[in-house]
Amino acid sequence: QGQEEFVQMFLDEAKVTAAFNHPHIAQVFDLHVADGELFLAMEFVPGATLVEVAKACRAANEPIPIGFGLAAARDTALALHYAHTFTDPLGRPTSVIHRDVAEKNIMVTYEGVTKLLDFGIAKNLARKGRTQIGMVKGTSGYMSPEQILGERLDARSDLFSLGVVLHECLTGLRLFHAKTPAEGAGAVLHGQVPPPSRANRAVPPELDAIVLKALARKREDRYA
Repeated sequence: QGQEEFVQMFLDEAKVTAAFNHPHIAQVFDLHVADGELFLAMEFVPGATLVEVAKACRAANEPIPIGFGLAAARDTALALHYAHTFTDPLGRPTSVIHRDVAEKNIMVTYEGVTKLLDFGIAKNLARKGRTQIGMVKGTSGYMSPEQILGERLDARSDLFSLGVVLHECLTGLRLFHAKTPAEGAGAVLHGQVPPPSRANRAVPPELDAIVLKALARKREDRYA
């Protein structure tokens, strides 16, 4: 209340995600006002985020199963493709960039279904974004180089973030680990990206190549 820009961003999120209908995106059911408070009613996802899965695997002293990580990354990629190529009910192309793809926003249900959450800072490319120039929004260590630099984003930015997620699922280690957001940004822009097989010998060369292509610093070198 009293924060007009925040309320408008909240409404923008609701309008974007309420129109989505995809098995790997958490569904928005309702947007309403109760006692002067705005709320979103969303699908309840019984399961765990990839952060919680990673913690459980560390506690058990076991690696995240490669097949599990690959399935979660594949299904998240399908969800992102749906958002990137979204067409609204009137038939207008309405590409939406998530901008915060990270383990905390990817859940897996107890039945094994992946759900991408929180389009709260998503950017609809069909309208003028409300994010101010110079204001970077996202999770440190997962943002693409162009997002950190405040450049215009396209679908390949989310693919970089998903590449970070997949690398971390395969290795069980943070890729761009840093104590501060500034250090995290520096690691993304200038740090070495080792192939996942260096930390996990079970990763085949073909998978190394896929991850490193997704993590190319120049977006032209990533998957389209």
